[in-house]
Amino acid sequence: MSAMNLSFLRQVWTHLIRPYWTSEDKWIAFALLGGHLFLMGVFIYITVVINYINNDIFTALQEFDLNAFLSYLGIFSLYACLAIACFTTKNYLLQR
Repeated sequence: MSAMNLSFLRQVWTHLIRPYWTSEDKWIAFALLGGHLFLMGVFIYITVVINYINNDIFTALQEFDLNAFLSYLGIFSLYACLAIACFTTKNYLLQR
């Protein structure tokens, strides 16, 4: 890195980042950051489960199994609602 980049990063640290993370509001900031990271992990887990359910749905369609298809469709809708709730909560936390 050049000297200009290092001085810029030092200025950003001393004037922008350090005062925020060392103020009285740091615990709120840590809680919001932790909540955001937790919800991102939950959202990623839910999307992975939805991908496996999609595989089961298309397998049931391929085998013309109506009962399995309807069962997996119900499970998919449940996980989709959870994903929407997790995503909107995460976005709400980011706006605070």
